[in-house]
Amino acid sequence: GTGVDGGAEERGSACGSHALAGRSWWCNPQFALELGGAGGVEAGAGWATFTVELRRVGGEWDALTRRDALGSCIGLYVLRAPAASLPLRAAVPYASKADADVVYETAFTPGLVASVTLSVPAPGTYLLMPTTMDAGVRGGFELAVSAESEFGLSPVS
Repeated sequence: GTGVDGGAEERGSACGSHALAGRSWWCNPQFALELGGAGGVEAGAGWATFTVELRRVGGEWDALTRRDALGSCIGLYVLRAPAASLPLRAAVPYASKADADVVYETAFTPGLVASVTLSVPAPGTYLLMPTTMDAGVRGGFELAVSAESEFGLSPVS
């Protein structure tokens, strides 16, 4: 299946990468990816493979990348979701990347797309966290997910 979610980073949610944002990196937009379930990966079955693409959308990116090429680089974190963080991420705010259960982090890129294909233990819930390198850089984005089995994708409030 395939799912797409997108939007513009809202005020206060463009917090930047763990390297530059420090403790506030956790306030970036987050999406819960639930793998497995009916017709999908059965409990204890092992692994699920999925692909995530973070895409820049909208005309504002041209000006942003000219003004701040490094700070406007995009990247994506994939984290194992602690049950307590859903649906409210404030329940488990990670003070640093070292505190989080990061499964994968893409390289930050000045390009139009950051993507990754992963095989992970399933069933399970993972957090997808798109971000720019520097805090305060806001632009439209689209998050596209495809997987070999059924999945759910929803924003984390």
